Amino acid sequence: MGRWSKEDKKAIAKANNQTDMLGNYYCKRCGERLSLKNLEVDHKKPKSKGGKDNPANLQLLCPNCNRRKGAKKPRLEERKRDSWVEEVSKDLLGSSSELDEDSKLI
Repeated sequence: MGRWSKEDKKAIAKANNQTDMLGNYYCKRCGERLSLKNLEVDHKKPKSKGGKDNPANLQLLCPNCNRRKGAKKPRLEERKRDSWVEEVSKDLLGSSSELDEDSKLI
């Protein structure tokens, strides 16, 4: 069993709007729909560079995207897409309470 539980992954997906309207989970980089079991937890800011284990610094990636990313920063196109997805989600769903930077997974 991996380090991250199913509940941890659900919290990460919720914090990053990584579910569609049907409740499917998807890779934050390529958009591929996968089960939580097949998505991997990735640190946006790598632990090696001071990143923390909180939902604000974590995302779910498919194995291929996680291997390609390594300890790199997200590309500009991905940051723009993530910003757009977040904006559209807020418009559709209304603003909801967000997890703060200091939130920890149990």
